[in-house]
Amino acid sequence: MKKNRVYTVSSLLARISGNCKFWLIALPAVTMLAQAPAAYAHAESVAVEQQSNATVKGSVKDATGESLIGVSVTVKGKEGVGTITDVDGNYSIVCGAQDILVFSYVGYATQEIAVKNQKQLNVILKEDTKVLDEVIVIGYGTTTRKSAVGAVDQVKASMIEDRPVANMTDALQGAAPNVVIQQRSSNPNDRKTNFNIRGISTVNDNSPLFVIDGLIADGGSFDKLNPNDIENISILKDAGSAAIYGSRSSNGVVLVTTKKGKKNQRATVRLNGMMGWQNPDILFSPVKGYQNATLRNLAATNAGEAPKYTPDQIRDLAAHQDEESWFFDQIMRTALQQNYNLSVSGGSDKTTYMVSLGYYDQESNYVGNSDFGVQRYNFRTNITTEVGRLKLNAILAYTRNNSVSTTGGNLEVDAARVPTYYYYKMKSADGRYLLNDVLSEFNPLGSLEAGGRNKYRNNYLNANVNAEFRLIDGLKLRGVLGADVINDMRSTRNLGVAYYLNEEATEPRPVKDTDYRTSNWNHTAYLINTQLLLDYNKTFGKHNVSGLFGVTNESFTSSSNDIEKKGVDPDLGIGTDITNSILGNITGSTFVDGSNRTSLTSLLGRVGYSYADRYYTEFSFRYDASSKFHKDYRWGFFPSVSLGWRLSEE
Repeated sequence: MKKNRVYTVSSLLARISGNCKFWLIALPAVTMLAQAPAAYAHAESVAVEQQSNATVKGSVKDATGESLIGVSVTVKGKEGVGTITDVDGNYSIVCGAQDILVFSYVGYATQEIAVKNQKQLNVILKEDTKVLDEVIVIGYGTTTRKSAVGAVDQVKASMIEDRPVANMTDALQGAAPNVVIQQRSSNPNDRKTNFNIRGISTVNDNSPLFVIDGLIADGGSFDKLNPNDIENISILKDAGSAAIYGSRSSNGVVLVTTKKGKKNQRATVRLNGMMGWQNPDILFSPVKGYQNATLRNLAATNAGEAPKYTPDQIRDLAAHQDEESWFFDQIMRTALQQNYNLSVSGGSDKTTYMVSLGYYDQESNYVGNSDFGVQRYNFRTNITTEVGRLKLNAILAYTRNNSVSTTGGNLEVDAARVPTYYYYKMKSADGRYLLNDVLSEFNPLGSLEAGGRNKYRNNYLNANVNAEFRLIDGLKLRGVLGADVINDMRSTRNLGVAYYLNEEATEPRPVKDTDYRTSNWNHTAYLINTQLLLDYNKTFGKHNVSGLFGVTNESFTSSSNDIEKKGVDPDLGIGTDITNSILGNITGSTFVDGSNRTSLTSLLGRVGYSYADRYYTEFSFRYDASSKFHKDYRWGFFPSVSLGWRLSEE
């Protein structure tokens, strides 16, 4: 047996040799010595480096000598260390002698400069011609970023295609400045969102106008797109850039351009997949049960009422804190998400092609039914060919959505508002659904597990044919014919749920025969979009003149029908004697009742002039005639004038 040896701290330190670093841990009456982790082994070098930090000052100007305000100055590789230039273009930053400073500014090429013990660094930024000459999509045409007079933001494919999201609206969250998107539900079958570009409107909703490959669409069509099929998205924010779309652009315009093949490129096959789990992150939590009871007593006292809970009841709640469970947590779960995409693209010197397939599967974050969730199937083709002066483009896209959802409503609200008292339960050990003094009619878990389901089947077909003929140099005639075909179907089974007043109850509350319901809803819609546009763009020395004039028509036709039967068989869902014998147990409407037809004819135009890429002016208008109004009040005129001045060219 080895003998234990006792060392004093001084004698132990004397035995240590080599380059090891050590740290001391002070404990009551004991001093221990241990080898330091690797992080501490570098402590001396870190301290030396921090001591070598110094303040670097300087100025940032453009090629003409003008000071640049708001230039970002950061230290490469060190997150959170940075500053911006002031109104005189000056900056000051603390960094290491061997650090690299990164200077970046919108419209200018980013520069990286090594400090190398310098105390003064004056920088001249050059314009990024690639950014300024970048082509961006605007209303019924394109322009370059430097020529865009209005407020136009562009979101590129790389920013959205790999995001783990359910639809295009979610993909845009955080991708563009001043675009506010708020998700209102964690249910993938009910993806209601607030989509704000120009603030909150007091008339109708705040949703922008959506334009997909030049054709006006609705928000539903936008969310049916596969994010992996998007080439770029332009967001028109101000009145000057959006006025060419008339009154419907009052909340901004979202212009979507889908992917196409590239010229002189061999066939490129791209396959990508993604799998993950979506975990609901509830950003608030309830107080403990005894705290809730105390606060409710205080509220009653302040209102001049008697306290609801006695001291013994509050002490009992405090003693059973470890048995508490929040209803909100009980109805939510971690859900599997899958996304797979396959595309083939390429082209010759005259023809390009792109074909893509996509599959998306998102389980619901609600418990209760393993079938809750959404499956989306996407197919898209985009073919372009040129024959002499004629350029033809054909796009065909199809989307199929299959989804199953709960028939319950306000589930999160009802689950969140119930106190976490340990004796409040939604389901007993023997499987009975329970009520309490807060939820006296139903509980969310019962609705999810036994209340029935909605089953949706949604089909969306989009066809877009575009022909462009070059009349003379700078003048083109373009014709567009597009069609959206929408077919939606919903089948619903509502089931009665037996609820017990408490765990001791032996009989449930009566379930009504009419709680058992079956319903069907069908909806079909067609949107035919035609455009004839004359587009001119010509440069004469330092002068550039552009013009656009067009005639468009949008014809929309829809019809729907529905039927609901009450008192149906609980298992089969078919009608019974109760269904057929009682008036009002069979209701619905025919396609005649649910028919709608509208038309919008428009004249539109835009005239632009620029001198030396320095001074810009633009006038645009739209003259709309809507069948929704009386013939004497059918036409509306929406003009816009914009002026621009590039100070950097002076």
